[in-house]
Amino acid sequence: MKKRLLVLVTLVALALQGSEIAHADASIPPADVTCSITQTGVQYSLSMTFANTTVTLSDLTYDWEYAILTPGGDPATSTSYGDRHPLFSTSVNATTLTYDQMLILVGNKTDAILSVFATPKTGTGVTALKNNGGKGCYSDLRVVKKGMDDAVAAANAATDAAAAQAKANADATAALQKVQYLYADKLGNFYEVKSAIKNLLSGGSPFFKVNPTLTASLARATNYVLPKFPYQQADLDALTFLLDGNGTTPGLNQDLDTALTGIDAYNAQVKAAAAAALAKSTKVTTITCIKGKITKKVKGVKPKCPTGYRLKK
Repeated sequence: MKKRLLVLVTLVALALQGSEIAHADASIPPADVTCSITQTGVQYSLSMTFANTTVTLSDLTYDWEYAILTPGGDPATSTSYGDRHPLFSTSVNATTLTYDQMLILVGNKTDAILSVFATPKTGTGVTALKNNGGKGCYSDLRVVKKGMDDAVAAANAATDAAAAQAKANADATAALQKVQYLYADKLGNFYEVKSAIKNLLSGGSPFFKVNPTLTASLARATNYVLPKFPYQQADLDALTFLLDGNGTTPGLNQDLDTALTGIDAYNAQVKAAAAAALAKSTKVTTITCIKGKITKKVKGVKPKCPTGYRLKK
């Protein structure tokens, strides 16, 4: 297995959640470990710096070790740690330790500080990589525990936020679909009203000559422009207002009812006036006509006295 390693910048001390995770000093050539807190423990990674631009290695493996800080010692100084103990070997330049595994390594001392080192090795006989002098990365178990709790809390918060956002998106989609269904239903009502208004206005009733404002209101049906799909709440509100008004301003439905009622009343009034005029023009009356001592009654529509008679007043 061959791995191509580019020149890597030596990583600086890492601090997470105010932790004491950082590098302990060591001699070169560097085979430096960095670490970061995860939800379950600590992630360790290894970097190396070479003098050449590129180096090709074969059969590269990594031996991982740990050491425990001597009570009262400086965690950033490698000599403050006890003996190194082997952990395991990996074929990749990264590994993890769970918090429970770390507790086992330090004898269940929750306030212990643990440093992890890695030694790169290859089967090609390149002695420069057979070293154990790289910088380790140390972790205060109290900080790790807090960092884990914070990471879990952050992950839970992110999960809750994602779930809340997903629900909000689903609610918004459902709300939009409801608006679209309501709009489609109200649109059917609009087409019926529009057809009725068209027939009404095309009838040329004289009633509209004395009601120009009502005529203009009804004409709005012919000027209504359908919005582009998908329909929004504002479109539903606009169509609702057009049809139903708002309690103060009448809508097409109310104006149509007003027009129908008004036309009926207008036609009835015109019919009554015509009937009254007709009745008046055909009314039979009786008059009394006299000629000397002779009296004669004449009955008819607009009766007149015969020649020689005069109307008795």
